[in-house]
Formats: sequence, C-alpha cells, structure tokens
Amino acid sequence: MATETETMSIVNGPSKYDLMLGLFEGREVEFTFRYTGLSNRLVDHAVRARTLSIEREDDSNESWMILLSVGIQRLHGHFSTRDRKGWIRPA
Repeated sequence: MATETETMSIVNGPSKYDLMLGLFEGREVEFTFRYTGLSNRLVDHAVRARTLSIEREDDSNESWMILLSVGIQRLHGHFSTRDRKGWIRPA
C-alpha cells in the first residue's frame, strides 16, 4: 500500500448503515483507497477494514472521523457517508 506517513484518498466506501453495522457487529467493511504508486501513477486499492471507532464531525450526521484496522495497521481519517469519500492516513 502507501508509505507510513502518506495521506490517501478514500474514493469509495460503505454506506452509513454498513459503516455503523461494521462497528456494532465487528464486521469488516470495504474501502477503496487511492494513492500514488510506483512510477507516480495513481493506484486504487480496495481493502477490507475493521471499524474501531467513529466520531461525528458535525451536525450533518454524514461526516465522520474514523479509526480503522487493516491487518495490524491502524488508520485514521475523515469519511463522508453522503458521497462515500474522504481521506485516511496511518494512526
């Protein structure tokens, strides 16, 4: 995937229902991250992640600060369930 400090774009992610169900039930949900790969090409990579925590960012109920676990790596970032986009980086 990306380097240890690189911020990646989330270009697709779960619905609000699936995101919350993933948290409540401990299920993995799928996110697609976009990052700069070899030869400076943009790479989209779909991963299954476990949702560790979610914090509402504002009163829209569509904007979230998230903490994810992908294998042994923890990632934190922002995710909008309205457009299913955001950003993520190593925690």
